[in-house]
Amino acid sequence: MVLVPGPVTPFSGAENDRLRKYLQERNGRVLLLLDPGRDHGLDPVLSEWALFSPDAEVQEPDPSRRTTDGDIGVLPNLDKKEHALLKPLLEQNLPLIAARLRPAQFDLGSAPDSTLSYSPLVISSQASWSETDFVARPPRFDKNRDQEGPICVVAAAERATGIRQGGAGGRLVVVGTSEIAANSRLDRGGNRAFLTQAAAWLSDRERAVSIPVRSGGETQLTATAADLWALALRFALIPIGVLAVGLLSLIHI
Repeated sequence: MVLVPGPVTPFSGAENDRLRKYLQERNGRVLLLLDPGRDHGLDPVLSEWALFSPDAEVQEPDPSRRTTDGDIGVLPNLDKKEHALLKPLLEQNLPLIAARLRPAQFDLGSAPDSTLSYSPLVISSQASWSETDFVARPPRFDKNRDQEGPICVVAAAERATGIRQGGAGGRLVVVGTSEIAANSRLDRGGNRAFLTQAAAWLSDRERAVSIPVRSGGETQLTATAADLWALALRFALIPIGVLAVGLLSLIHI
């Protein structure tokens, strides 16, 4: 699989060509993590998969979708609850958490394609909107430019059959933020569980996606100086005993 985590400069035409061929001719697997406020330049790739990620930022006024430090918690789309990618989020009742998100949604202008299926997986609240003006503060909904919520921020597309090689077709997942993979947020909410599930689904590990992600933990051991000396003495007894037996054998010889 190919992972594109938060590109900071637009992809070139040649790079788009490589990704398109990988997805189409080699039935490739791609995970895109795209941040708001940055031109990803991947529209040629996305359009072939009926996906669209405009340069806009999701605004979430619903307090129930906000964490105590102001991050946004977006939830699985229950209309797609059977999708394998949502299993860890639904089983553990976890949101994806990020400070900033951009839309990742169906391209209404795409041509019909019977081999392609689209799944809006994670969405913002009904009260949210997609803000296109990055300068205005505070942000306000403009019905002439902005899109009303709920806004899809994680979408998946897959082809039923391969175009060139036959068999299963390619798979593409687009996430409207790279923050879920950042060190500061990887272990928050369902971020780690979702990324693990996405990697399994994209790499055709169908059995793995049905296994819940094991939760991590830390164990701290404390010991006094006396404990350490006692431990050292116990480990020293074996070599000392072997040495003593060897010396006794030499004396008898």
